[in-house]
Amino acid sequence: MRENSLKSIPSASRVRRTRPRSMNRKRIPSAVALVCSLILLTGCASGNDPQATPSTAAPTSSTPAETTATPSEVPAETVEPAPQPTPFKTWTDNFDEEPLEPILRDFDENNAAVFAKFYINLINYATNTGDTKMLHKYSAKKCDFCTGWINSVENMYKGGGSFEGFALTLTGYPQITARIDPHIVLKLPVKQDQYTTVDASGDIKESYETEEFPLAMEVTQDKKGHWYATQVGDPE
Repeated sequence: MRENSLKSIPSASRVRRTRPRSMNRKRIPSAVALVCSLILLTGCASGNDPQATPSTAAPTSSTPAETTATPSEVPAETVEPAPQPTPFKTWTDNFDEEPLEPILRDFDENNAAVFAKFYINLINYATNTGDTKMLHKYSAKKCDFCTGWINSVENMYKGGGSFEGFALTLTGYPQITARIDPHIVLKLPVKQDQYTTVDASGDIKESYETEEFPLAMEVTQDKKGHWYATQVGDPE
């Protein structure tokens, strides 16, 4: 297996989706439908006016004029079409700029997805620049894949080589597959673009074809609010 392929890093072990039964898994609550009843209030018109003066004319039969309540004019509500899903873009063409660190205070599924996107950006930035400082910061020490990829990148650039054309992008939205506090596991649909590794002399060492594959990522947040990737690998 080639050491500079994302899928071939020996440490890219499978991420477990399950935990021992003794651990409590939180389920994402389902939406609850609310049903309202509309009560129509109607009123009855009274008969003769008690203040009216009796008329000397012969009584005639009269039918009270029917009144039709005119509903107040309410502007019609404009219903906008539901937004269509768009590709979960994770990067631009500029690999020389560090990704902005997100502020994610709450440990929830939405923030986990945002962090996963951010971490993919860090992999792109480190791989294309050789600057692994940020990737170190957001990778747990026990994350085998993280350590393996960081070492691969650092060794490449220390030897005068580089990665050319590397780009890892999400092709869809992250899917939460498990939550066992303090960890959340996500399944990420990713695309790895065609790229090459180049040595110090500028010669191409290896070439890698474009491929798409699912990637599992386990993330956590420490007591200080700092997020980490704790495992990355093939989903089971």
